[in-house]
Amino acid sequence: MHIRIGQTVTLNTGLLSSWTLQSMKSESDRILGFLDPDVALSLATVPVLVALVGGNAIARSLQELGTMSEEIFRGDRLPRLDFPPDQS
Repeated sequence: MHIRIGQTVTLNTGLLSSWTLQSMKSESDRILGFLDPDVALSLATVPVLVALVGGNAIARSLQELGTMSEEIFRGDRLPRLDFPPDQS
């Protein structure tokens, strides 16, 4: 019996049980020759979600830092400077 790539073979025994064997995917369907695309997608999901949440937290922190730096340069936070009167 010859099995083609992607073909499903079912073997029936006299014990009313069946065993299904699906042949291995071709090398072109795999990533780097050993990783199934479904597994690669599953493994890549968590780092992408962490990057999105981390990026959001960093953006909020930088915005808060910018707001705090603006408060430093507001007029009510600076000392009042007394200028000498004009002598015109």
